[in-house]
Amino acid sequence: MPWPDRAGGRRERGARHRAGRGRRQCWGEIGAALSRRDPNVIAVSGTDAQEKLFSASNRGNYIALAAPGADIFLPAPDGKYQITSATSFSAAFVSGIAALILERNPALKPNEVRSILTGTVRDLGVPGRDDLFGAGQADALAAVSAVAAPAVPLAPAAPALDNTSVSRATEQPAPSMAADKSAANDAKSPAAQ
Repeated sequence: MPWPDRAGGRRERGARHRAGRGRRQCWGEIGAALSRRDPNVIAVSGTDAQEKLFSASNRGNYIALAAPGADIFLPAPDGKYQITSATSFSAAFVSGIAALILERNPALKPNEVRSILTGTVRDLGVPGRDDLFGAGQADALAAVSAVAAPAVPLAPAAPALDNTSVSRATEQPAPSMAADKSAANDAKSPAAQ
């Protein structure tokens, strides 16, 4: 069964899918078809440190946006670190931003998340949308800042309190503090006399 069909149930429940758009030799047409066929798939190309297209990244009119994917410093086995490149890191970057957007407003629909992601990018390449970077490079701060938090309903007002216990307490003498009692006890003790 092809991957999009297995994802069908998740799509119906509002799942968002991101697809790294690299490794042209193996993803190429399959990834392009998936991105075109399913509006919940957000095709992401990869960029390098100079904000140029990562050489292994795919290109095409289905690319929605770009994110860092080259020379990424990340943990490796045995407590080590490595620098590696792949558009799967670009997809993870965009997935993280989508998660932050949904944390701020969980009621957003997939097309709204996509619109926020593509509407808050930093334009790269030729002005406007292009086949290399899509709408542009993902900008996490701009995307999260663009999300309006849902209105939070106010809690119902608490019932009026019976203030009789408060007025009774004010008519009685104030209780003494522990330090006052200690001083009074010291004065009455045989050693103090």
